[in-house]
Amino acid sequence: MVTLERFSPGRRTVVVCLCVLLLIAIAAGDYTLSVIQLSPLAAVPILIIAAVTNMRVGLALALLSGVVFADIERVLGFARQGDVLVNGAVLAIDYSLSVVLVLLARDSAASAARMAAEIHDAKVIHDHLFVDRIPQSRSWHVNVAHVPLREVGGDFYEVTAFDGGFHVMVADVSGKGVRAAMLLSAIKASLHGDVNLSPSVTMADLNQRLSPICGSDLFCSAWYGRFFDDGHVRFSSAGHEPAILRRRDGSITQVQLDGLPLGVAEQPPLKDGELWLETGESLLLYSDGLTELIADGQVSTELAVTDFAAFEQVLRAAHRRDDVLAVLVERTADVPQLTAVE
Repeated sequence: MVTLERFSPGRRTVVVCLCVLLLIAIAAGDYTLSVIQLSPLAAVPILIIAAVTNMRVGLALALLSGVVFADIERVLGFARQGDVLVNGAVLAIDYSLSVVLVLLARDSAASAARMAAEIHDAKVIHDHLFVDRIPQSRSWHVNVAHVPLREVGGDFYEVTAFDGGFHVMVADVSGKGVRAAMLLSAIKASLHGDVNLSPSVTMADLNQRLSPICGSDLFCSAWYGRFFDDGHVRFSSAGHEPAILRRRDGSITQVQLDGLPLGVAEQPPLKDGELWLETGESLLLYSDGLTELIADGQVSTELAVTDFAAFEQVLRAAHRRDDVLAVLVERTADVPQLTAVE
């Protein structure tokens, strides 16, 4: 059978149009010539259309629908032998609709195949972004709850160690698919820079790396911080949710740092912030999926910073409309075995 690759888009269009005209002529002649039955000839143009559009299954569908529609009209008496124009037009519409079904079926199948391939590629990239184990620290304990809404989510976290502490990045990409996965991959690759540079400088450099990937439909909010073993935390935020700080006395406050999401502007106004955490104090980082659950009353930040295991159970049972990510960093003298929760 002739395949799609043998025809340019322009030639395919011409062939399809000629076949449609031939179908109309066959339909009109089928009622005009009372002696000769021309309906079987409709198989020829439909066969050609199925060939050049690479939709073999559509051949049987189109031929069957055209002939059956015409026969039903005869049985029900909708076709009046004396009215040649009306009868021809009715059958012509039947055959033309059959051709449309072929083209729509082919386009739908091709779109579904492309979407499935893109989801697969995005998942391959996405699955390589997340670590199985979080680095140990002499002074910090990290818990992670990551609950994607679909197979490929837009939330991302990274925890990497350096001499004297570790980096923490929490990000939320606005889009999905391969481009979003590539953006997250670029973020992951950028978190191994000089710890002597301020976090805002690291974020500005990251913004430059992401700009070619981002666009009006794809950008990224992010929170990036360095946790030092002495309890010092230096951080910067690019349009991300405010961190939640829990002090030893049980008080809970938001740590807000203004900034634009990455990929929105060439030189976004990024700032630096710093905190000192004592033993028993913690910092909660999260995506906007958790913000929605809090607004709905399904979960509370108090539970997250006091009993993370119970918080995770509530999180997984909640009615979610978006990906949810929560990273709790606790100041402690212990050296726990830390495992990411997926």
